[in-house]
Amino acid sequence: LMNNMNSGYQRELTFLHPDGSFSAFGTYDASGSTWLTAFVIQVFSEAGNAGFLAVDGTVISEAATWLKDTVMSESGRFPEVGRVCHREMQGGSASGVTLTAFVLRALSTMAQDVFDSLALETPLATSINYIETQIGDVSSELDPYVLGLTCNGIISYHERIGGSSAADIAAAVSDYVDRLKELQEADPMDTQCPDAFWAHYNPA
Repeated sequence: LMNNMNSGYQRELTFLHPDGSFSAFGTYDASGSTWLTAFVIQVFSEAGNAGFLAVDGTVISEAATWLKDTVMSESGRFPEVGRVCHREMQGGSASGVTLTAFVLRALSTMAQDVFDSLALETPLATSINYIETQIGDVSSELDPYVLGLTCNGIISYHERIGGSSAADIAAAVSDYVDRLKELQEADPMDTQCPDAFWAHYNPA
């Protein structure tokens, strides 16, 4: 298993662009992909943090720098740059507020020293503000995936920056959690767990 993981890690590096981004066909593509670069950051970071792989921190750092300096807008939004061949992999995170929440989550998984060296606390706080503004009064129309990913991103961010109590973090996501509870649906065939799932009815 470890050999396979290391082989996959080395293969993924062949899709690296000189600017630190990643894309499906590497330098054959005109540019890196926002979504794929964030995905690689998250997977590499989680594997490295867990001790499964000896991940080069420079690769993660340069990928994150590309997202922050090249892709991120002044509003905190992360638009999709580049292309993704297998868009089904993105679920509902292909664009808009959901992609920004996805990138927020990915950047917040990085090792603490890498996160701190890139001074991401303030830029990502801007991204959270963008997400909250976009969700705003239209939360009733949002897909549960958007709300869940937003919760995940905000929680990961607060855990990474430190200084927030569990109560503070809970308060930061309470509105989204309440909305998720409202959207939870019952499976009439399951008498043991009547509130069992969320429907992905409005992909972002």
